[in-house]
Amino acid sequence: MKKRILIIGLASALIIGASATALLCSTSKPSQFKASGSYTISFKTDDFIDATSFSNGSFTVKTDQLKNDITFNYENACKTDGGIYLQGNGYGKIYNTIGNEVRGIESILIKSATQRVNVRYGFKEEGVIKYVDEVESEVVDAGGYEFPLNGIQPNYFSIESGQMSDVFISEIVITYPQDCVEHENPYKTKDGIKYFKSSGGNYMVMGFAGASMKNVVIPAEVDGVPVTEILAHAFRTDTTIESVSLPNTLKAIGNGAFRECSKLASVTFATGGTEDLSIYDDVFRETAIVNITFPKRLSYIEPSYALYDTLALESINIEDDYSGGNYKTIDGVLYRNDPYYGVELIHYPANSPYSTLNVPNNVYKIHEYSCENTANLQIVNFNNDNDLLIDSYAFGNNDDNSSITNIYFNGAGVVTLNWNPFRGYKGDLILHEDTIIEDRGLGQMAGNARVFFEATQIQQNWNENWAVSKNLTYGANVTFYLYSESAPANPAPTNIDGFWHYVADVPTLW
Repeated sequence: MKKRILIIGLASALIIGASATALLCSTSKPSQFKASGSYTISFKTDDFIDATSFSNGSFTVKTDQLKNDITFNYENACKTDGGIYLQGNGYGKIYNTIGNEVRGIESILIKSATQRVNVRYGFKEEGVIKYVDEVESEVVDAGGYEFPLNGIQPNYFSIESGQMSDVFISEIVITYPQDCVEHENPYKTKDGIKYFKSSGGNYMVMGFAGASMKNVVIPAEVDGVPVTEILAHAFRTDTTIESVSLPNTLKAIGNGAFRECSKLASVTFATGGTEDLSIYDDVFRETAIVNITFPKRLSYIEPSYALYDTLALESINIEDDYSGGNYKTIDGVLYRNDPYYGVELIHYPANSPYSTLNVPNNVYKIHEYSCENTANLQIVNFNNDNDLLIDSYAFGNNDDNSSITNIYFNGAGVVTLNWNPFRGYKGDLILHEDTIIEDRGLGQMAGNARVFFEATQIQQNWNENWAVSKNLTYGANVTFYLYSESAPANPAPTNIDGFWHYVADVPTLW
């Protein structure tokens, strides 16, 4: 299909255009359209005030190529040489106000942004906006950043500043199909579920068409058309759902699709299927799932956040105990094998019945929040002889009351701690003699945690500088002990709180 491109060039004149195909298409004969290529719609920016302050308003694109004038709103934006500024931290935005029940935009390209930019897109029906997804760019330059719309062709979008600093934009390019034809209505309701047909010809689940249901069954197809995706936020915050059955035709579950479905306790994936399955951010966040078995076709799951705050979760499994792909489970813990770096710990079930976690020695990264808020976990063994990253709040606890009592660093590798990985930890931490702690050290441990260091010798006149050389910084409430095979005859050196040894494999003070 040929495409028509609307370019928004932001200079002394702002150039903009976009919207859903059918309502914007001229009712004139096709010969009155341009044969090929792209065209530009320009309008003056008189409604924008100077760059010293931000304002809100709207502007209209008038064109003989489109049936309807297109109205755009802007919030916290101002004109400047060569473009416009959007106020930072999400306050500045440009969005279209037209909406209907047919597909529209194929792509959005933004150029010369000084900061990251967010694009949210979805559908506007009878004045109600249904966001499908949100994409954040990296910092972009004159070459631009094209936002992936995954074939959805939304009729509504909002371009928003994504960081604290104000965002300068010089050009926005909106692409929509060249062929102006009336599309079939892409919406379908069946058995209480609403679907949207993508440009690829498959159905995507939008959510309930009316009243909620306790037991949600997503079929493999609707009227012979495969169901391949659950759109972002489709069932979010629904407090009626208790169980969900998902087909083996499913390729993706969008951001937050079942987030905060507080009664959702059972999720069943149909076996079989040949398509890769991707599970994105916050999909099952804050649900009541107890056990979950992912199909062996799982190709991606958002680390940490897909199952964030699933406090009832006891075990994660892969269909047929499959271990031939990128994902595997050990004792109900989900791991991913990165072909370049090694193994990552993706998620530890918060309510796992096991009291000990032995982290495999080939794990190079433990994702943030991945082992947070555990109920029964008491002992963690790190066995790495290579580099290991323990990311932010990996073993944290929301109420600063960790269940973990002992953490052992048994390997001789370098351990990098990101921000507050042991939040709420009040137990004992035992460091191998050759373990090196990097970055943020141990200072974020709460309460009266104790650090046991397996060094058998220390330099004469030991002082705090030696600890700093090992990156062993620690908080005011944390006490620090050195290993001694026999009771020391002399008092501890300056800044050492005492000595310890093992009694039945338990660190014990002399």
